[in-house]
Amino acid sequence: MEEDIQITLRQHIEKAYQNAFDEDPQKGRGWQRKCDKFSDVDFILRIILRALLPVFSGEAFVQHCQQNLNDEISRSNFFLANTSPRRVRMLDRVMPLILRNLRRLLLKLKINHIGEIDYLERYDCVAFDGHCIKPACHTKLAEGLKNKVNSCFIMGMDYRTGLVMPLKVLSTGFKKRHEAPCLVEACEANEMRWGLRYNQISIYDRAVSSLDFLVKEHRKSHYLLTREKKTVTWDKTVSINWDRQDPINRNVISDSYCYKLIDDELCRFRIVEYSDPIKRKVYRYLSCLPDKMPPGVIAELYRRRWQIEKTYDNSKNSLFEQKAWGTSQETHKVQMYAIVSAMNFIRYFQEINLWDLEHQLDSSNDLNKIKKSTKKISHEEKDEIKSTTITSSLIPKRIHLSQIKREKRFQKEIDYVKNLGGSLSPLRYVGNLMRLTEFCVRTVQNAILSSRTVSWLRIQLKLQSRPRWAGD
Repeated sequence: MEEDIQITLRQHIEKAYQNAFDEDPQKGRGWQRKCDKFSDVDFILRIILRALLPVFSGEAFVQHCQQNLNDEISRSNFFLANTSPRRVRMLDRVMPLILRNLRRLLLKLKINHIGEIDYLERYDCVAFDGHCIKPACHTKLAEGLKNKVNSCFIMGMDYRTGLVMPLKVLSTGFKKRHEAPCLVEACEANEMRWGLRYNQISIYDRAVSSLDFLVKEHRKSHYLLTREKKTVTWDKTVSINWDRQDPINRNVISDSYCYKLIDDELCRFRIVEYSDPIKRKVYRYLSCLPDKMPPGVIAELYRRRWQIEKTYDNSKNSLFEQKAWGTSQETHKVQMYAIVSAMNFIRYFQEINLWDLEHQLDSSNDLNKIKKSTKKISHEEKDEIKSTTITSSLIPKRIHLSQIKREKRFQKEIDYVKNLGGSLSPLRYVGNLMRLTEFCVRTVQNAILSSRTVSWLRIQLKLQSRPRWAGD
């Protein structure tokens, strides 16, 4: 008998917990501690459930668990664990491995949203941005402040899989901090990579366009991609030859190396000037990427940075994580890890569902779908489908409703730009990452609340699709 989804989540957590200890048993003694009343695995599962379920406070979550999930969790144990420095050290070790294991499972199924862009084969691409929520109601202000500031985290999103990675707690609502120094600290502590395997391209806004910082990271094979500040002046500029006939470079205006004297050393940077045909604006992108990377790919990488905003939108409006859980640094870090893990598990189930829809090669299952579809076919056609094991043009593919919606939006963009006398780069339509749908979020929540299995969850997610016939 298949186990319910809570047990499946627990198995993922237990595997990551054991992996964290096996990788460094000596350090494991510093964060691992046996607690019979509230184990570390139970704690991780509970904070993920708190981020997943539609509850609006810690007390409401504890009551919900006690009355609806038959959980014996106590209020004191749960809140003390949320403020424990030892538990946070444990999360620092275990949470990266939960992300790594989910990422490996998705890549093993060849789920790779930038896989069709050959130039990015040897790079991992992550977009980082700040994520602000309301501070806890009992947050105390720093001396001299009259109004509360938002609690804020810096998190990243992997372009390959859509999984989210936490980086830093920027503000607990006590005092406002700027993002750039926090990002510099994370880079110096080597916290940006989170187990990624390749050279990394990190996409960030103009807050981190400090030239000496870009040079230092480039020397570590860490390529920062951002926008040029308007106040930057260059000592020397040299044009780069690029293929103007290649469709992926459409709307690129110029590509050049710009030099700046930093600490008596002439440092080289790359500037790509790009005209967005939809927004009708000109952007200048700054990086240290080599000239083998086409300028159209650089422009597309920065354009996709908006996808992380959709992820934050899911967090606030789908998971209702609009307010900080507490006031301490530890509580904020616990909340950051919980939000990220909750979204990653939902992303995992949604990507598996999309993978199922793309790999429908079983003819008997396809025949059942045809019988249930609204399109009528003759008995002879059904017999022909029965007699072959190859999917023919008569057999419909299931397609996610969001994909249909996205294709219509793409067509509107193409028509709009065409009417203006322009054209779009084909990269705009390659491997676009789908946002987490409300249907998927609610289905995962209902699976937990009703103790359903993963098989039930995957069947329910398929309801958000319809058959597509050849020629549709």
